[in-house]
Amino acid sequence: WKVVTTAVASVGQTCYVQVAIPIRTQRASVQTVALLLLAGTPLLLAAVAVAVWVLVGRALRSVEQIRTTVAEIDARALTARLDVPQTRDEIAALAETMNAMLDRLQASDRAQRAFVSDASHELRSPLATLSTAAELAGRTTDEEVRTRLLGTINAELVRMRGLVADLMALARADAHDV
Repeated sequence: WKVVTTAVASVGQTCYVQVAIPIRTQRASVQTVALLLLAGTPLLLAAVAVAVWVLVGRALRSVEQIRTTVAEIDARALTARLDVPQTRDEIAALAETMNAMLDRLQASDRAQRAFVSDASHELRSPLATLSTAAELAGRTTDEEVRTRLLGTINAELVRMRGLVADLMALARADAHDV
């Protein structure tokens, strides 16, 4: 039992009021609350975990779509672009940034292909001239013709050396990001 005593003054008299209640009721209440907390806390944590998992999964679904699309893009499919969501949030900004990067990669690829095409054309011309001049020089017996052909061969070799040196300088500059 828990007993509480209080003095009460009334018309010149002091009276004492005592109240007693069994502690058993209080203990039962505390036990009930403890059991509810023990049972409810794991359930509440499980509910919060599921809610977080669902919400984070939903939020990251767009990122996964962007990742999957970008992973499928290769040198043969540089024209592919990402769908930009209408949300105007960070995911939309990421998709726009990825599309801008793909635009730059596509332009770089076009420039590189054009350069390789131009360089191979520029190298074919002196090689054809060298082959023809060497073949003619090997067949002729005329010294004057052979001398002129050797002059042509030397000029084309100088031209080839210049082209190869220029290509090497470009390769070195590209390797060092100059």
